[in-house]
Amino acid sequence: MLKIGAGIYKDWRDRLTPQSYKADWTDALSYRVIPSTIEIFLNNLLPAIAFSQDLSNRTSYQYGINEILMSQGISGLLFGLAGYPLSIVGVSAPSCILCYTIYDIFVDKHTNTPKAKYNDGFEFFPFMFWVYFWTALCTCLSSVFNLLSFFQYVTVFPCDIFGLFINVVYVVKGCQLLGESFHKNDSINDVADGFGNITIALCMTFFGLLAKNITSTRLFNHKIRIVIKDYCIFLSVIFWSGVIHFGNAFKFVHFERLNISKSFKPTSHDRKSSWLAVKHDISAKYVFLALPFGIIVWILLFFDHNISSLMAQKREYKLKKKSMYNWDFCLLSVHTFLCGLLGLPAGHCLIPQSFIHTETLIVYKDAKKEKKTDIPGDSENIYISGVVEQRFTNFMQGLLMIICMCRPFLVCLNQIPQCVLSGLFFILGIGGIQGNAIIGRMTFLVSDYKAGPLKDVKMKKLFAFTMISVAFAVVEVLISQLNYISIAFPLILIISIIVTFFFKYGFTKEELEILDTKVVSRESIKNLLPENLHSY
Repeated sequence: MLKIGAGIYKDWRDRLTPQSYKADWTDALSYRVIPSTIEIFLNNLLPAIAFSQDLSNRTSYQYGINEILMSQGISGLLFGLAGYPLSIVGVSAPSCILCYTIYDIFVDKHTNTPKAKYNDGFEFFPFMFWVYFWTALCTCLSSVFNLLSFFQYVTVFPCDIFGLFINVVYVVKGCQLLGESFHKNDSINDVADGFGNITIALCMTFFGLLAKNITSTRLFNHKIRIVIKDYCIFLSVIFWSGVIHFGNAFKFVHFERLNISKSFKPTSHDRKSSWLAVKHDISAKYVFLALPFGIIVWILLFFDHNISSLMAQKREYKLKKKSMYNWDFCLLSVHTFLCGLLGLPAGHCLIPQSFIHTETLIVYKDAKKEKKTDIPGDSENIYISGVVEQRFTNFMQGLLMIICMCRPFLVCLNQIPQCVLSGLFFILGIGGIQGNAIIGRMTFLVSDYKAGPLKDVKMKKLFAFTMISVAFAVVEVLISQLNYISIAFPLILIISIIVTFFFKYGFTKEELEILDTKVVSRESIKNLLPENLHSY
C-alpha cells in the first residue's frame, strides 16, 4: 500500500534540504542566467499581454493585464523559491479558454449581468473562487495520495500531441490578434490598418526566426551565434515596436495597443479596487455548482501541468538534479487557491516557455576543443554538456512581473503594438512546430532521403502512427476553438494517453522504442514509482 504523502516527503528530501537548496542559488553564478532571465521574462510576459487582451474582450473587462501579471508574478516567486525551478508556471491559452467559457455560460456579455436563469445572486468572481477552491482541494489531494504515479506511464506520444496543439494555438492566437486590426472592415482605412499590422507582424516573424535558427548555420563563430540567439527576441520587440514611428511609412496606420488600468488595481470596476474575490453571502447552490467546473479545471491542471513539466525535463537535456513532481503539484494547489482568493486566472506549467527556459540554460561546448569523438556528424561539433539548474531565473522573472504592475512600466507595455505580440506568437508557435516530432515524422515520410532511426520502422506503420498523432492534435485544436464545448479539450489529452496502452498490439517493441519512448528516465521519476512509495 502506498504511504500517504510519501511522494511529497521524498521530493522534499531530494531537493529542499539546506545543502541542495543553497546549491540551487549558488549555481546561478553563471553567464547563462543573464540571457535566460531576459528571454524567459519576455516569452512569459508578451503572450500574457496578448492573453490579457483576449480575456478582457471576452469577459467584458472583468480580467485585464494586472490580473495576468499578478498571477504570473505570484507563480514565479512561489515556484522560484519553493518549487521545481525550471518549470515556468503561468496563464496559458487553455486556462483562458476555461475562464471565458465559464463566463459565457453564466453571464450575458452585452449587459455584463447574470443570465436570467442565474439571476438569483450569482456573481462571477465569488463563483470563480469556489471553482478554484475545489480545484485546489483536488490538486492537493492528488499529490498527497500519490495519484501522480500515473505519469510513470506517459510516453512521448501525448507529449508530442500536446506540444503541437499549444504551438498551433499560438499561431491561431496571432492570427486572431491581426484579424482584430481590421476593425469592422467598413472603410479603406480599416483595410489599410489591417495590412499595416500584418506587415509588421510578418517582418518580425521572418527576421526573428532567422535569428533564432542562426545556430544551425555557419555564420560568424559559435559564441556570436549564441549571443544573437539569446537576445534576438528582446531586440526584436524593441525594434519592431519602434519601426512604426520611423519616418512617415506608417503615419496614417492605426496600431491596436494594450488596454491598461491603474497600477496594482483590479481591472473590473465592479470589484471597487478590492482584490479579495470571496464573499460570505454567496448562495450554497453556486458553491456546489462550482464543483464540476472545479473538477474540469483540475483535469486540465493534472495533465497539462505534469506533461509540460515532463517535457521540460527530457532526457536530452542531461539534467543532474532531482525532480519534484509531487511537491510541485501540491504547490500548484496553493497558487490556484490564491488565484481564486484574489480573482486572478489560474495557471499551470507552460509549454513552450518551460522547455525554452531549460534550453536557454543549456551549456554548449565545442567537441573539437574538448577532444570528444562521439558527437553525431550533424551536430556541428557542438554538444550539450549540461544545464545551469538554479532558482534565480524563475524567481527573477516572477519579481519582474510584479514590478511591471507599476504605472511607468504599464505605460511602456502600452507602447507595444498588438502586431508585435502577433509576431511573437508566430515565432514561438512556428519555432515549436519546427522541432515537434510529429512534424519531423511527416517530413520524413515525404523526403526522398531516409536517414536516422525512423528508417528502421516500416513505412505503413510510421504513416499510421503519424496520422493518429495528427488526428488527435487536429481534434484538440478544433474543440478548443468551439464555444461552450471548448472546456472539454483536456479529455482529448486523456484519451491520447489511454491509446498508448494499445500500441503494443500494432507495433513491435523495437518500433515503439523509436516512436513512443518514455519522456524521462526512471531515475528522474523515481518518486512517482509505486515501489518507492511504500515507505517514507
